[in-house]
Amino acid sequence: MLCPDMARTKEFLAGGSFFDNFGGVLKELVARALGSAAATGHLRILARSAARTGLVARGMATVALGSLSSSLGSRLKTVIGRGSSRARPHPVVSQPGAFPIVDLAVADPIADILRAPAFRQCVEFFAANEAIERALVSPVTQALLFSLVRNIRPEHVIEIGTYKASTTEAICRALYANNRGIIHTVDPYGAGMVFDTLRKWPAVLRRHICFYQTDSMDFYDLARHDDIRADVVFVDGNHDYEFALFDIESAARLIRPGGFIIIDNISQAGPYFAARDFLRNHPRWYECGHCIDNYRPEFPFDPHRTTIINTDACALRAPRNYFVGDRPTTRGQQIVTAGKIDGISLAVAQPATGTLYLQCVVRVFGTPPTEATIEKTVTMSGTHGATRVPLQWKFDPKDVQFARTAELWLGWQGDRELELAEEPNLF
Repeated sequence: MLCPDMARTKEFLAGGSFFDNFGGVLKELVARALGSAAATGHLRILARSAARTGLVARGMATVALGSLSSSLGSRLKTVIGRGSSRARPHPVVSQPGAFPIVDLAVADPIADILRAPAFRQCVEFFAANEAIERALVSPVTQALLFSLVRNIRPEHVIEIGTYKASTTEAICRALYANNRGIIHTVDPYGAGMVFDTLRKWPAVLRRHICFYQTDSMDFYDLARHDDIRADVVFVDGNHDYEFALFDIESAARLIRPGGFIIIDNISQAGPYFAARDFLRNHPRWYECGHCIDNYRPEFPFDPHRTTIINTDACALRAPRNYFVGDRPTTRGQQIVTAGKIDGISLAVAQPATGTLYLQCVVRVFGTPPTEATIEKTVTMSGTHGATRVPLQWKFDPKDVQFARTAELWLGWQGDRELELAEEPNLF
């Protein structure tokens, strides 16, 4: 399985001549970072733009190539696959004796997780696990994330703020137990600490991690282009208000319907007011708990505001469908690979009567780059189910060689919001 965005950019995979010159150097660096056994497998290098950090581990292991990247004049992404015949055996990965199994259809399954008798076993496991010594969160936080992931069985989990990968490990244990899923964990600092930790993990856990030594803005841009949609996002990065709000807003773009954003350090003003303002601007989202809507002005720096006891976290849950109102909304730019855009497809979840306002911003990243807009107004009367809106845009043949994106904006006027069962898609 390829690392995120590798399948989309296979044309950049290094060929034999590259390995003839640098393969030995790269394997030596891998051996130093993760032990000689890690360097015995298949090694592939993918060049990225200078805006990307030169490392990502997908399904196996990670290695920093900072110094090599500088000498080559570009940043490199390294994927290391262990040859199964040469991999050293590892002990069985220990797991909690039990975890709460809850109904995800209820509005607040987190409350059910916390009340379940099995949750105590989860907490005791993570409190006794040696990794808790490397954690900046409580065993209850790790047990909650583990239980959520075990119940949801997601394909993708996102963590903003890796630190020493203690909470990352707790989530990886859940993914391993599920036998599916990847955690995309992001941290621009302390890669050395992360590598020192990952090299000690059982190989079966490393198969479930993708580490990005970059900032969250760079990661969210990559994830959006690669269509990574997560069911759980753990936000524990920069706690300044503006940074926390950006991380929450960006996570909301990538979250799947009914998914969860868990925000740590809610006792601090930055994350707390970021979460509060996000809920104000997105009324279809709601909090599992009551710390956000229970603000006490006389305690602006309240160390006890969370309602998830023995944590410093709050949990926000996405609506089960997508909603469009009078304020235009977008899910961001989509990569266009075809030579034309015929229109957009909508899955209208509830009968809709009103006016849909549509704008598609088409960008061609040529020399020079160009930008154009397509706009359309559509009247709906009891529209329900699969609906197609034609746009009919054709690219100039000379532009097909360049990267192209389409940014779709939708606005709506009607007796109620336009409810969609799926994201709008170009066709």
